[in-house]
Amino acid sequence: MNAVCGTACEDAGRYRYFFNGLIDAAGLIADAAPAVPTGQDPANVEADMGEFVPRLLEQGLRKEEITLKLERFVRAHAPCLSWATRFLEVGLERAQGSPRGELGR
Repeated sequence: MNAVCGTACEDAGRYRYFFNGLIDAAGLIADAAPAVPTGQDPANVEADMGEFVPRLLEQGLRKEEITLKLERFVRAHAPCLSWATRFLEVGLERAQGSPRGELGR
């Protein structure tokens, strides 16, 4: 048998487990590098939230409503993050002189 290197993906409900590994000539795993879902979550949540927040701001919601929607968003995307850590803190600032009370950046 020859040594082989491969990559695989396994679907597990909400998540996908990625594996990269090397099997040596004896058929033994010589190296393995899994990418577990918890390690994928922060980057995915941040990227998706970057698209979601502007839509919430356009709706003219109050801070409490935005916070609730973002908490639900995180729980739907990354349930482990939502209960294991308290990382979501929403801070909004209203732009002065805005006729609609638009949010500033």
